Amino acid sequence: MAKINLRDFYPFYNSDFFVEIPDEIKDVLLEAERLEQNYIRRRFYNKAHYSLDIARAEGVNESAVRDSIEKGLKNIEIFLEKAQFSPANLPFKSHDY
Repeated sequence: MAKINLRDFYPFYNSDFFVEIPDEIKDVLLEAERLEQNYIRRRFYNKAHYSLDIARAEGVNESAVRDSIEKGLKNIEIFLEKAQFSPANLPFKSHDY
């Protein structure tokens, strides 16, 4: 028997809720979680390549795409600084969730 926290698998749990389940079910839950994470990574990767393919088809070179991304990131940084959303002001740290 394995003990799992349902909060790790179901986002609507607001607090820890531990249950014992058979090892086979634990393996299935962990495999489903791995498959979902792999799907998200593949989707992100494929969208990035798709965007670059469109840029190439429209005659935009890679450096222009890179410059545009850098400018967008800089604008986001400026916006967050103005809104005082620096990581030090957040109520949680990235490793808390």
